Order: sequence, then structure tokens, then C-alpha cells
Amino acid sequence: MILFLIGMPGAGKTYWGKRLALQYGLGHTDLDESIEEQAGKTIAQIFREDGEEAFREIEATTLRNVTQSVKGDTIISCGGGTPVFYDNLAYMKGQGCIVYLQASVGYLADRLRNADAKRPLIDDVVEERLYQLYENRKNIYEQAHQIVDAETLTVGNFAEIIAQCKHQH
Repeated sequence: MILFLIGMPGAGKTYWGKRLALQYGLGHTDLDESIEEQAGKTIAQIFREDGEEAFREIEATTLRNVTQSVKGDTIISCGGGTPVFYDNLAYMKGQGCIVYLQASVGYLADRLRNADAKRPLIDDVVEERLYQLYENRKNIYEQAHQIVDAETLTVGNFAEIIAQCKHQH
């Protein structure tokens, strides 16, 4: 079983992926980290030097490579835009269970303001930019198998989600 975590920047995809992998003895891959390893540079550098389109191509290829190479039950924390481009959403649906970590723009903005990492698609006008991204992406995110509230999520909530995902696949 592969569980894909999707959602907006700041929703906690990497945080929850790591916590859940530890809690439930699952594998975990952070797609952004895999992309950086593959490219030999940071995502911010890829955006700056090669542009978003090049990044999205690398992302789609890396998603497929990572998915094909995982062994056993695993969680893949995706980038915020992963399900939006190419046919990544359809691909993920065919490979496993997609869980959308849903959160309000206010919550995301607070989390991102407190994060030290600079994110390529989020600039100083955090809230406004997040709202635009959210509006563009929410219809895609909502096609996930499961939608959970990132703001009230606990490790315990995931026991049922994982069980349902195993049942579906």
C-alpha cells in the first residue's frame, strides 16, 4: 500500500509523513527531498535557474521513479503542486491511496511565516499568494480518496485512514 499525502504548502505533508512512518512502521519518502537529490540542487535553485516547467517535469519523473522503487507499505509526502501537473493525480490514484491534508489559508500562512525554509511559490504576500494557489488547486486536491483536517489531525486519526487505504487497495 502506498499512501500519498497531498495538500497546500504548510499543510504538514512532510511532518505527518515522518511521524506516521515512525508510528506505524511504514516507509517514508519526501518527494521534494528526492527531487533535490536527483537534481543535485535545491528546489528553489531549480525554480530560479530552470523555471517551474522544468521543475514540474523532474517532479513527475521522480514521482514515478519513487513510486516504482518503494518496497512494502510506504507514505510519500508530495509537493503542494504535485497532483496538479501532468497526469500525476491519475497516476497516484492508480498506485495507491491519496490523502488530502486540508487547512485554512490563515493556518497555512501562520505555519509558513514561522518556517525558516523559503518556498519558491510563496513570497512576501503570503496570504494572498496562498489564496490564489488554493483556489487554483482545491478542485484537484478534493479528488483525493480521503480528506482530513490538517488543523485538528492527530497520529491516532491515521489508524483508520491507513486501514481504509489498505482495504481499498
